[in-house]
Amino acid sequence: MRTLVSRLAVALLGLTLVAALAEPVPAQKRGGTLTIVRPTDPVSLEPNLETTAPGAWVYFNMLEGLLTLDEKMQIKPVLATSYEVMSPTKVRFKLRPGVKFHDGTPFNAAAVKFTYDRALHGTPPARWASLAGSLAGAEAVDDLTVDILTREPYGPILRTLAMYCMGIVSPAAVQRLGADFSRAPVGTGPFKFVEWKTNTHVIIERHADYWGDKALVDRVIFKVVPEEGARMIALQTGDADMVLFPSPAQLPALRRDPKYTVHETTGIRVVFVGMHAGLPPLDDVRVRQALLHAVDRQAILDNIMEGSAGPARGVLAPGVFGYKDMQLDRVYPFDRARARALLGKAGFTPGPDGIGGGQGAVPRVGHGVPAAPRQPAQPPSVHAGLGDVERGCRLLALRALPFEAGAAGRVEHVAV
Repeated sequence: MRTLVSRLAVALLGLTLVAALAEPVPAQKRGGTLTIVRPTDPVSLEPNLETTAPGAWVYFNMLEGLLTLDEKMQIKPVLATSYEVMSPTKVRFKLRPGVKFHDGTPFNAAAVKFTYDRALHGTPPARWASLAGSLAGAEAVDDLTVDILTREPYGPILRTLAMYCMGIVSPAAVQRLGADFSRAPVGTGPFKFVEWKTNTHVIIERHADYWGDKALVDRVIFKVVPEEGARMIALQTGDADMVLFPSPAQLPALRRDPKYTVHETTGIRVVFVGMHAGLPPLDDVRVRQALLHAVDRQAILDNIMEGSAGPARGVLAPGVFGYKDMQLDRVYPFDRARARALLGKAGFTPGPDGIGGGQGAVPRVGHGVPAAPRQPAQPPSVHAGLGDVERGCRLLALRALPFEAGAAGRVEHVAV
Protein backbone atom coordinates (compact mmCIF):
# COMPACT_ATOMS: atom_id res chain seq x y z
CA MET A 1 0.00 0.00 0.00
CA ARG A 2 1.25 3.48 -0.83
CA THR A 3 -0.07 6.29 1.32
CA LEU A 4 0.46 10.02 1.16
CA VAL A 5 -0.58 12.36 3.94
CA SER A 6 -0.66 16.13 3.53
CA ARG A 7 -0.68 18.42 6.58
CA LEU A 8 0.34 21.77 5.17
CA ALA A 9 -0.72 25.16 6.45
CA VAL A 10 -0.51 28.91 5.93
CA ALA A 11 -0.69 31.87 8.27
CA LEU A 12 -3.96 33.53 9.57
CA LEU A 13 -3.73 33.45 6.73
CA GLY A 14 -4.51 29.74 6.57
CA LEU A 15 -6.26 26.58 7.64
CA THR A 16 -4.69 23.18 7.03
CA LEU A 17 -6.07 20.53 4.76
CA VAL A 18 -5.24 16.86 5.25
CA ALA A 19 -5.00 14.52 2.27
CA ALA A 20 -4.21 10.83 2.09
CA LEU A 21 -3.39 8.67 -0.92
CA ALA A 22 -3.53 4.90 -0.85
CA GLU A 23 -3.50 2.06 -3.30
CA PRO A 24 -6.81 0.18 -3.06
CA VAL A 25 -6.38 -3.04 -1.12
CA PRO A 26 -8.93 -5.84 -0.69
CA ALA A 27 -8.53 -6.17 3.07
CA GLN A 28 -6.25 -5.19 5.90
CA LYS A 29 -3.31 -7.52 6.41
CA ARG A 30 -1.49 -8.10 9.67
CA GLY A 31 2.27 -7.94 9.94
CA GLY A 32 5.09 -6.31 8.02
CA THR A 33 6.89 -2.98 8.31
CA LEU A 34 5.42 0.43 7.56
CA THR A 35 8.02 2.93 6.33
CA ILE A 36 7.12 6.60 6.69
CA VAL A 37 9.23 9.42 5.26
CA ARG A 38 8.97 12.87 6.82
CA PRO A 39 11.01 16.09 6.56
CA THR A 40 12.49 16.56 10.03
CA ASP A 41 13.73 14.67 13.06
CA PRO A 42 12.22 15.10 16.53
CA VAL A 43 13.73 17.38 19.13
CA SER A 44 12.74 14.79 21.72
CA LEU A 45 10.44 11.81 22.10
CA GLU A 46 9.04 13.05 25.39
CA PRO A 47 6.05 15.43 25.54
CA ASN A 48 7.65 17.47 28.32
CA LEU A 49 10.35 18.54 25.86
CA GLU A 50 8.61 18.24 22.48
CA THR A 51 5.15 19.47 21.51
CA THR A 52 5.70 19.87 17.75
CA ALA A 53 4.75 17.42 15.04
CA PRO A 54 8.06 15.60 14.39
CA GLY A 55 8.12 14.23 17.93
CA ALA A 56 4.38 13.88 18.43
CA TRP A 57 4.01 11.75 15.28
CA VAL A 58 6.18 9.16 17.02
CA TYR A 59 5.48 9.34 20.76
CA PHE A 60 1.70 9.44 20.32
CA ASN A 61 1.98 5.78 19.31
CA MET A 62 3.83 4.87 22.52
CA LEU A 63 2.32 7.13 25.20
CA GLU A 64 -1.38 7.27 26.07
CA GLY A 65 -3.39 9.73 28.10
CA LEU A 66 -6.50 9.33 30.17
CA LEU A 67 -8.61 10.53 27.25
CA THR A 68 -8.25 11.16 23.53
CA LEU A 69 -10.16 12.79 20.68
CA ASP A 70 -11.55 10.68 17.85
CA GLU A 71 -11.68 11.64 14.17
CA LYS A 72 -14.82 13.69 14.85
CA MET A 73 -13.11 15.56 17.72
CA GLN A 74 -15.24 13.80 20.30
CA ILE A 75 -13.76 12.78 23.67
CA LYS A 76 -13.06 9.06 24.04
CA PRO A 77 -11.68 7.11 27.03
CA VAL A 78 -8.24 5.54 26.86
CA LEU A 79 -6.52 4.87 30.19
CA ALA A 80 -9.57 6.20 32.04
CA THR A 81 -12.82 4.28 31.87
CA SER A 82 -15.14 6.87 33.41
CA TYR A 83 -15.17 10.21 35.18
CA GLU A 84 -17.30 12.12 37.67
CA VAL A 85 -17.26 15.86 38.37
CA MET A 86 -16.77 16.10 42.15
CA SER A 87 -16.64 19.90 42.36
CA PRO A 88 -16.01 22.89 40.06
CA THR A 89 -12.26 22.25 40.46
CA LYS A 90 -12.09 18.45 40.78
CA VAL A 91 -12.83 15.61 38.34
CA ARG A 92 -12.51 12.01 39.52
CA PHE A 93 -11.38 9.35 37.03
CA LYS A 94 -11.64 5.58 37.27
CA LEU A 95 -8.61 3.99 35.62
CA ARG A 96 -8.41 0.99 33.33
CA PRO A 97 -7.37 -2.10 35.35
CA GLY A 98 -4.67 -4.56 34.34
CA VAL A 99 -2.68 -2.14 32.18
CA LYS A 100 1.12 -2.29 32.27
CA PHE A 101 3.82 -0.04 30.89
CA HIS A 102 6.20 -1.41 28.26
CA ASP A 103 8.75 -2.09 31.03
CA GLY A 104 6.27 -4.36 32.83
CA THR A 105 5.51 -1.98 35.72
CA PRO A 106 1.85 -1.32 36.54
CA PHE A 107 -0.12 1.67 35.32
CA ASN A 108 -1.99 3.21 38.25
CA ALA A 109 -3.04 6.45 39.90
CA ALA A 110 0.47 7.00 41.26
CA ALA A 111 1.80 7.05 37.68
CA VAL A 112 -0.79 9.66 36.69
CA LYS A 113 0.18 11.83 39.64
CA PHE A 114 3.88 11.36 38.89
CA THR A 115 3.40 12.39 35.24
CA TYR A 116 1.44 15.55 36.02
CA ASP A 117 3.59 16.59 39.01
CA ARG A 118 6.73 16.23 36.92
CA ALA A 119 5.23 18.19 34.04
CA LEU A 120 3.51 20.99 35.94
CA HIS A 121 5.89 21.49 38.87
CA GLY A 122 9.23 20.38 37.45
CA THR A 123 12.20 22.69 36.89
CA PRO A 124 11.56 23.71 34.22
CA PRO A 125 7.93 22.68 33.73
CA ALA A 126 6.86 20.80 30.62
CA ARG A 127 6.48 22.74 27.40
CA TRP A 128 2.85 21.68 27.26
CA ALA A 129 2.12 23.18 30.69
CA SER A 130 1.33 26.51 29.07
CA LEU A 131 -1.35 24.76 26.98
CA ALA A 132 -3.04 23.17 29.99
CA GLY A 133 -5.06 26.13 31.24
CA SER A 134 -5.70 25.97 34.97
CA LEU A 135 -4.70 22.30 35.37
CA ALA A 136 -3.08 22.12 38.82
CA GLY A 137 -2.20 18.45 39.28
CA ALA A 138 -3.48 15.06 40.34
CA GLU A 139 -4.19 13.25 43.61
CA ALA A 140 -4.30 9.46 43.94
CA VAL A 141 -7.44 8.26 45.74
CA ASP A 142 -6.56 4.58 45.38
CA ASP A 143 -4.66 2.49 42.81
CA LEU A 144 -7.36 2.86 40.15
CA THR A 145 -8.89 6.21 41.11
CA VAL A 146 -7.35 9.62 40.57
CA ASP A 147 -8.61 13.18 41.05
CA ILE A 148 -7.61 15.82 38.51
CA LEU A 149 -7.48 19.28 40.05
CA THR A 150 -7.72 22.76 38.54
CA ARG A 151 -6.88 26.09 40.13
CA GLU A 152 -10.31 27.43 39.20
CA PRO A 153 -13.41 26.18 37.40
CA TYR A 154 -12.21 25.25 33.92
CA GLY A 155 -14.72 24.07 31.31
CA PRO A 156 -12.26 22.62 28.74
CA ILE A 157 -10.50 20.35 31.28
CA LEU A 158 -11.56 17.11 29.54
CA ARG A 159 -10.26 18.34 26.20
CA THR A 160 -7.07 19.47 27.87
CA LEU A 161 -6.53 15.95 29.21
CA ALA A 162 -7.18 14.60 25.70
CA MET A 163 -4.33 16.56 24.13
CA TYR A 164 -1.76 14.49 22.25
CA CYS A 165 1.01 15.55 24.65
CA MET A 166 -0.72 14.31 27.82
CA GLY A 167 0.62 10.75 27.71
CA ILE A 168 1.26 9.00 31.04
CA VAL A 169 4.87 7.87 31.47
CA SER A 170 6.42 5.03 33.47
CA PRO A 171 7.80 6.46 36.75
CA ALA A 172 10.27 3.57 37.00
CA ALA A 173 11.62 4.22 33.50
CA VAL A 174 12.00 7.95 34.14
CA GLN A 175 13.92 7.27 37.33
CA ARG A 176 16.07 4.59 35.70
CA LEU A 177 16.89 6.44 32.48
CA GLY A 178 17.07 10.02 33.70
CA ALA A 179 17.74 12.41 30.80
CA ASP A 180 17.90 9.47 28.38
CA PHE A 181 14.15 8.93 28.82
CA SER A 182 13.62 11.67 26.22
CA ARG A 183 15.25 9.40 23.63
CA ALA A 184 13.62 6.13 24.70
CA PRO A 185 10.18 6.79 26.21
CA VAL A 186 8.18 4.11 28.02
CA GLY A 187 4.40 4.27 28.00
CA THR A 188 1.37 2.01 27.64
CA GLY A 189 0.62 2.47 23.93
CA PRO A 190 0.21 -0.08 21.11
CA PHE A 191 3.83 0.48 20.03
CA LYS A 192 7.05 0.50 22.02
CA PHE A 193 10.39 2.14 21.37
CA VAL A 194 13.18 0.31 19.53
CA GLU A 195 15.79 2.73 18.16
CA TRP A 196 16.49 6.36 17.34
CA LYS A 197 19.39 7.34 15.09
CA THR A 198 19.45 11.13 15.00
CA ASN A 199 18.52 12.66 11.64
CA THR A 200 18.21 9.18 10.14
CA HIS A 201 15.27 7.26 11.58
CA VAL A 202 13.16 6.29 14.58
CA ILE A 203 11.88 2.71 14.87
CA ILE A 204 8.96 1.53 16.97
CA GLU A 205 7.40 -1.94 17.10
CA ARG A 206 4.10 -3.51 18.07
CA HIS A 207 3.66 -4.07 21.80
CA ALA A 208 2.56 -7.69 22.05
CA ASP A 209 1.04 -7.23 25.52
CA TYR A 210 -0.96 -4.11 24.70
CA TRP A 211 -4.20 -3.93 26.67
CA GLY A 212 -6.36 -2.97 23.65
CA ASP A 213 -6.60 -3.93 19.99
CA LYS A 214 -3.17 -4.93 18.73
CA ALA A 215 -1.52 -2.87 15.99
CA LEU A 216 -1.79 -4.33 12.48
CA VAL A 217 1.86 -3.83 11.55
CA ASP A 218 4.87 -5.35 13.29
CA ARG A 219 7.13 -2.32 12.99
CA VAL A 220 7.07 1.33 11.91
CA ILE A 221 10.13 3.19 10.62
CA PHE A 222 10.04 6.99 10.56
CA LYS A 223 12.75 8.05 8.10
CA VAL A 224 14.06 11.59 7.78
CA VAL A 225 14.02 12.79 4.16
CA PRO A 226 14.31 16.59 4.17
CA GLU A 227 13.81 17.20 0.44
CA GLU A 228 10.19 17.21 -0.70
CA GLY A 229 10.92 15.73 -4.11
CA ALA A 230 12.93 12.88 -2.61
CA ARG A 231 10.01 12.00 -0.32
CA MET A 232 7.67 11.79 -3.29
CA ILE A 233 10.13 9.63 -5.26
CA ALA A 234 10.45 7.28 -2.27
CA LEU A 235 6.68 6.82 -2.26
CA GLN A 236 6.46 6.20 -5.99
CA THR A 237 9.38 3.75 -6.11
CA GLY A 238 8.20 1.73 -3.14
CA ASP A 239 10.98 2.79 -0.77
CA ALA A 240 8.31 4.36 1.46
CA ASP A 241 4.74 3.39 2.25
CA MET A 242 3.67 6.81 3.52
CA VAL A 243 4.89 10.37 3.10
CA LEU A 244 4.26 13.23 5.48
CA PHE A 245 4.27 16.72 3.97
CA PRO A 246 3.96 15.74 0.31
CA SER A 247 4.33 18.01 -2.70
CA PRO A 248 1.05 19.90 -3.22
CA ALA A 249 1.93 20.36 -6.89
CA GLN A 250 1.84 16.59 -7.40
CA LEU A 251 -1.50 15.99 -5.71
CA PRO A 252 -3.66 16.70 -8.80
CA ALA A 253 -1.76 14.12 -10.86
CA LEU A 254 -1.91 11.57 -8.08
CA ARG A 255 -5.65 12.11 -7.80
CA ARG A 256 -5.94 11.11 -11.46
CA ASP A 257 -3.72 8.05 -11.01
CA PRO A 258 -5.96 4.94 -10.73
CA LYS A 259 -3.36 3.33 -8.45
CA TYR A 260 -4.21 5.81 -5.72
CA THR A 261 -7.29 6.83 -3.80
CA VAL A 262 -7.21 10.33 -2.37
CA HIS A 263 -8.91 11.06 0.93
CA GLU A 264 -9.07 14.69 2.03
CA THR A 265 -10.39 16.51 5.05
CA THR A 266 -10.00 19.89 6.69
CA GLY A 267 -7.32 19.84 9.36
CA ILE A 268 -7.42 21.52 12.76
CA ARG A 269 -4.25 23.59 12.58
CA VAL A 270 -4.37 27.33 11.95
CA VAL A 271 -1.01 28.95 11.25
CA PHE A 272 -1.00 32.56 12.35
CA VAL A 273 1.19 35.60 12.79
CA GLY A 274 1.38 36.41 16.50
CA MET A 275 2.16 40.04 17.38
CA HIS A 276 3.67 41.24 20.66
CA ALA A 277 1.25 44.04 21.51
CA GLY A 278 3.44 45.15 24.41
CA LEU A 279 6.38 46.24 22.23
CA PRO A 280 6.53 49.42 20.13
CA PRO A 281 5.43 49.91 17.42
CA LEU A 282 2.98 47.00 17.79
CA ASP A 283 1.55 48.55 20.95
CA ASP A 284 -0.36 50.86 18.57
CA VAL A 285 -3.48 49.06 17.34
CA ARG A 286 -3.32 50.97 14.05
CA VAL A 287 0.07 49.44 13.25
CA ARG A 288 -1.26 45.95 13.98
CA GLN A 289 -4.31 46.58 11.81
CA ALA A 290 -2.07 47.89 9.01
CA LEU A 291 -0.03 44.67 9.07
CA LEU A 292 -3.20 42.60 8.73
CA HIS A 293 -4.41 44.61 5.73
CA ALA A 294 -0.97 44.58 4.08
CA VAL A 295 -0.59 40.85 3.49
CA ASP A 296 -2.17 39.12 0.51
CA ARG A 297 -3.26 35.91 2.19
CA GLN A 298 -4.87 34.49 -0.95
CA ALA A 299 -1.61 34.87 -2.86
CA ILE A 300 0.16 32.85 -0.17
CA LEU A 301 -2.48 30.15 -0.37
CA ASP A 302 -2.27 29.99 -4.15
CA ASN A 303 1.45 30.39 -4.76
CA ILE A 304 3.15 28.88 -1.71
CA MET A 305 0.66 26.38 -0.41
CA GLU A 306 -0.50 25.50 -3.94
CA GLY A 307 -4.04 24.65 -2.95
CA SER A 308 -3.09 22.53 0.06
CA ALA A 309 -4.60 24.98 2.57
CA GLY A 310 -7.65 27.18 2.92
CA PRO A 311 -8.24 30.63 4.38
CA ALA A 312 -8.60 30.85 8.14
CA ARG A 313 -12.02 32.07 9.22
CA GLY A 314 -11.02 32.53 12.87
CA VAL A 315 -8.28 31.82 15.36
CA LEU A 316 -9.58 28.24 15.70
CA ALA A 317 -10.32 25.65 13.04
CA PRO A 318 -13.95 24.56 12.49
CA GLY A 319 -13.41 21.18 14.17
CA VAL A 320 -12.04 22.68 17.39
CA PHE A 321 -14.16 23.29 20.49
CA GLY A 322 -15.01 27.00 20.72
CA TYR A 323 -14.72 27.72 16.98
CA LYS A 324 -16.48 30.82 15.70
CA ASP A 325 -16.48 32.19 12.18
CA MET A 326 -14.90 35.61 12.72
CA GLN A 327 -15.20 36.52 9.01
CA LEU A 328 -11.59 37.62 8.94
CA ASP A 329 -11.63 38.08 5.18
CA ARG A 330 -14.32 40.72 5.63
CA VAL A 331 -12.90 42.37 8.74
CA TYR A 332 -9.29 42.50 7.47
CA PRO A 333 -9.37 42.33 3.66
CA PHE A 334 -6.17 42.71 1.68
CA ASP A 335 -6.00 46.50 1.17
CA ARG A 336 -2.61 48.19 0.92
CA ALA A 337 -4.14 51.66 0.62
CA ARG A 338 -5.89 51.18 3.96
CA ALA A 339 -2.66 49.83 5.45
CA ARG A 340 -0.75 52.93 4.34
CA ALA A 341 -3.46 55.17 5.74
CA LEU A 342 -3.38 53.42 9.12
CA LEU A 343 0.40 53.70 9.30
CA GLY A 344 0.10 57.39 8.48
CA LYS A 345 -2.35 57.91 11.32
CA ALA A 346 0.10 56.14 13.61
CA GLY A 347 2.79 58.64 12.59
CA PHE A 348 4.70 56.49 10.11
CA THR A 349 4.87 58.18 6.72
CA PRO A 350 7.31 57.76 3.82
CA GLY A 351 10.03 60.38 3.60
CA PRO A 352 11.88 61.57 0.50
CA ASP A 353 13.96 58.40 0.48
CA GLY A 354 10.88 56.21 0.80
CA ILE A 355 12.10 54.89 4.13
CA GLY A 356 10.24 56.89 6.68
CA GLY A 357 9.30 60.19 8.21
CA GLY A 358 6.86 61.30 10.86
CA GLN A 359 8.19 59.64 14.00
CA GLY A 360 11.57 59.30 12.31
CA ALA A 361 11.36 55.57 11.62
CA VAL A 362 9.01 53.13 9.99
CA PRO A 363 7.79 50.11 11.97
CA ARG A 364 10.67 47.68 12.43
CA VAL A 365 9.87 44.25 13.79
CA GLY A 366 11.84 41.12 14.61
CA HIS A 367 10.22 38.05 13.08
CA GLY A 368 10.69 34.52 14.46
CA VAL A 369 9.57 31.35 12.69
CA PRO A 370 9.74 27.66 13.66
CA ALA A 371 11.22 24.92 11.51
CA ALA A 372 8.41 23.47 9.43
CA PRO A 373 8.07 22.57 5.76
CA ARG A 374 6.95 25.53 3.64
CA GLN A 375 6.53 27.66 6.73
CA PRO A 376 9.95 29.36 6.32
CA ALA A 377 8.72 30.47 2.88
CA GLN A 378 5.79 32.33 4.39
CA PRO A 379 7.60 35.11 6.32
CA PRO A 380 9.33 36.43 3.17
CA SER A 381 5.94 36.59 1.47
CA VAL A 382 4.54 38.43 4.48
CA HIS A 383 7.59 40.69 4.45
CA ALA A 384 7.10 41.41 0.74
CA GLY A 385 3.56 42.55 1.39
CA LEU A 386 4.69 44.85 4.16
CA GLY A 387 7.51 46.16 2.01
CA ASP A 388 5.00 47.43 -0.52
CA VAL A 389 3.39 49.41 2.28
CA GLU A 390 6.50 50.76 4.00
CA ARG A 391 10.09 49.75 3.32
CA GLY A 392 12.47 49.18 6.19
CA CYS A 393 10.65 46.37 8.00
CA ARG A 394 13.40 44.09 9.35
CA LEU A 395 12.83 40.35 8.93
CA LEU A 396 14.68 38.01 11.30
CA ALA A 397 14.03 34.38 10.37
CA LEU A 398 14.75 31.97 13.22
CA ARG A 399 14.59 28.22 12.77
CA ALA A 400 13.63 25.80 15.53
CA LEU A 401 13.65 28.41 18.32
CA PRO A 402 10.88 29.05 20.85
CA PHE A 403 8.38 31.43 19.28
CA GLU A 404 8.84 34.02 22.02
CA ALA A 405 12.63 34.10 22.03
CA GLY A 406 15.14 35.62 19.65
CA ALA A 407 18.58 34.29 18.87
CA ALA A 408 20.12 36.15 21.80
CA GLY A 409 17.23 35.47 24.18
CA ARG A 410 15.53 38.77 23.39
CA VAL A 411 11.79 38.96 22.83
CA GLU A 412 10.78 39.35 19.20
CA HIS A 413 7.87 41.37 17.88
CA VAL A 414 6.32 38.73 15.64
CA ALA A 415 6.24 34.94 15.50
CA VAL A 416 4.72 32.67 12.87
